[in-house]
Amino acid sequence: LALCALATGVALARWAPGVHRAVALAWMIPALAAYLWIVLAYGDRTLWGFSLGMLPALVPIGIVVAVVNAREFKMSKQETMMTLGVATFCAGLIFMLFTVWRVDG
Repeated sequence: LALCALATGVALARWAPGVHRAVALAWMIPALAAYLWIVLAYGDRTLWGFSLGMLPALVPIGIVVAVVNAREFKMSKQETMMTLGVATFCAGLIFMLFTVWRVDG
């Protein structure tokens, strides 16, 4: 767990000089620890048909890096609107996946 967080911190330090590496690493370790606890404690259960034992670790890493560095994102009004549009579209697809397109096999 610590090795994953350290490797991510090293990658951030090497290829992204503008990111807040120390803060991202400080938040990443507890986020990954909580994620690992969910996988180990509830790995035999499913949530909406998905096994909790197979959660991808890139999700918390990406969320932590994005949240910690949110101040660094300088988007124009058009880019902000497009980002919100894509996020809304994706949220709609996810909603449809869990409600309409359920295949009970």
